Amino acid sequence: MLTNISKASTAFLINKRAVSEEKQKIYQYGFEVLYSTAFGLGTILCLGIIGQALPETLIFLTYFIIIRLFAGGYHAPNYAGCFLITNAAYLAERMLAEYLPEKPSVLWILFLCNIVYIWLEAPVQTPHRRLSAKRLRVNRVRTHISLILSVIAMFFYQRFGLFWVMSEAVSALMIVSVLIILTKIKRRKDKCLKNRKILRFLQAYF
Repeated sequence: MLTNISKASTAFLINKRAVSEEKQKIYQYGFEVLYSTAFGLGTILCLGIIGQALPETLIFLTYFIIIRLFAGGYHAPNYAGCFLITNAAYLAERMLAEYLPEKPSVLWILFLCNIVYIWLEAPVQTPHRRLSAKRLRVNRVRTHISLILSVIAMFFYQRFGLFWVMSEAVSALMIVSVLIILTKIKRRKDKCLKNRKILRFLQAYF
């Protein structure tokens, strides 16, 4: 359905001569990303409104989108999988935030552990999203800037007693860390499978 809507949107622009037919695939892909992202964000916002947690949801989206955009992490091979993973990440974050104790010392320990991990490991490559060496360097710098700003913001939250915001920030960073870990596990699994195939090939012919 998403593909059909994107094709229809692209065809509309072509019929209006707003874009050329040579760029049809580019615009169709752009519409697919736009609609997929909008649908995912819309669903999360609706869940936040229904659960009477709109402020918490907005904080999650702010941390999750900005840091994950540059740090990377697990990406599904299709839009349906991406939708499910994003919504599952949101629901997991809400559960974490609810059960985390609003104690500054505990929150700071968890926060700094995730900050250090993301700082050292990000950005990560995925089979579905390969980045050039230049883009990796840019994303690394932007990830580090985002993390530094997050640390500054945490001091602000504690200064004004916004412990619930601290919990949301910590939970969001934990989800980003988990997605990075999943990417590394997937990469190691793929490498093992590749090595097994090579080994079987060698055993068959030698």
